[in-house]
Amino acid sequence: MVYAGQEFFGIRMNTFVFNQQGVADKLILTGVTGKFKDSYYSNIKGKEFIISDGVQIVVDESSKVMICQKVAMSDSLGTQMLSVDAAIERYDSVRFKGVNNEIKKYVIYNSKSQYPVIEVLINANNFTLKEMILHLPDGSSSSIDYGTSKLRVTYVNEKLEKSLFQIRHFVQGSYGAYLPSKNYQGFQILYR
Repeated sequence: MVYAGQEFFGIRMNTFVFNQQGVADKLILTGVTGKFKDSYYSNIKGKEFIISDGVQIVVDESSKVMICQKVAMSDSLGTQMLSVDAAIERYDSVRFKGVNNEIKKYVIYNSKSQYPVIEVLINANNFTLKEMILHLPDGSSSSIDYGTSKLRVTYVNEKLEKSLFQIRHFVQGSYGAYLPSKNYQGFQILYR
């Protein structure tokens, strides 16, 4: 697990596209994600996700909807998003490419993925994810949309409020009878 052994952390993810000169200079997406004990929180592109106490809540700000469902923590979105091991298990092969200034580089290959090659940079001192470069197949809809065949995702520490990792920040009551919390008045709650 990336950030293994840490009880509480937050990270900001920034996604850039590469220009024709091979420089990742155009920011296209930013978001935050984090972990507090056994709870996970993310806020990416106007959607918030929390996974805590066996419940996942997805908050869509634009449509003012909260989708709630019970989840097994081992299969949760939060554990998958923050686990290099989960990504590696799904790939054909992984190659260690060396260490440079305390940064370990790996290349992950999967011919069946929308990203057939992923370069991963991990801090060798604290095993935190620093950067990923996602290689898109030439001619794919994503590479045409972005005008490039590579995306760069960087990861930096971000301070997150611990309240974001608590179900009661989003809803009040018990599962099946949730009401929006004060912060989310007017949101519709749906169950899956």
